[in-house]
Amino acid sequence: MFEVPTLRVVRLRLRFIPASHGRQSGLAGSAWRGAMGYALRAAACTTGQPTCPGCARRQECDYSLAFESPRPEGQKFFSTDAVPHPFSLVARTTSVGEEELLLCLFGEGLRYLAPLTQALEHAAASGIGPDRVRYRLGALEAESPLGSGLFKPLSASLAPPAPASAPSAPAHCQVRLLTPLRLRRDNRYLGPAEIQFADLAANLVRRLAALCRLYAQPLDADFRALAAVGAAPFEWARLRWHDWARYSSRQERAIRMGGVLGAFQVAPEPAVWPYLWFGQFIQAGKGTALGLGHFEVQAL
Repeated sequence: MFEVPTLRVVRLRLRFIPASHGRQSGLAGSAWRGAMGYALRAAACTTGQPTCPGCARRQECDYSLAFESPRPEGQKFFSTDAVPHPFSLVARTTSVGEEELLLCLFGEGLRYLAPLTQALEHAAASGIGPDRVRYRLGALEAESPLGSGLFKPLSASLAPPAPASAPSAPAHCQVRLLTPLRLRRDNRYLGPAEIQFADLAANLVRRLAALCRLYAQPLDADFRALAAVGAAPFEWARLRWHDWARYSSRQERAIRMGGVLGAFQVAPEPAVWPYLWFGQFIQAGKGTALGLGHFEVQAL
């Protein structure tokens, strides 16, 4: 038997109304994430150091913990100093020119709800993207229950939600990849003709296990065995490659971030289904902090 994963998740929907002329181009998640980080650092940093590594407050600063996500002291589960962030962010431009953001917070990461939403509001007022379009906050809502698609105005007295768990596994489900999915195998990114459900399942098992270890309770699971049972073939797949590049102000160059878009249908193993369901909120692959790897699941 495999342990059924649970995790506290809050999904917020923020609607921003343009307050100046201009437009966002392509995938705006990178621009919003960068502006949010800049605003949060300005509000949280008390030392004035140019970078977080080596700072005495690195393990207690909201900006460092949420954005730099240093590996906790004494934690040997992760091979690098950078660990998964306690949030995910997806941005899209609506048909009427407004910006709609989905911000998910995980486990102990719920403590960053106020700092991150305030940082987004300040960033919006300062201007987002190459055109520096300014926005005002039109609505701030929370989804309840998780995964329902029902959003209500966020209450200042929002109580921490109970750990969420996936509904019963369906016989079949359809998955829609809404932003580029960047998965690697044998040290290279997979295209639409190569990618398999096993690649997505293995990535989600590792990612959810890491988030639970960092921000909730570690999972007691055989991750290799879970990845193995997630090798169900696509029942059908309509996938394509989407090229995209973002400009890195740190590296002063454009970075290619293309990935797979489209949809597929699969008969998920019950042990793997919870990881796929949670994937709608935690996202998958490389670039999740920039809004990549966002998908929706429809049970059939």
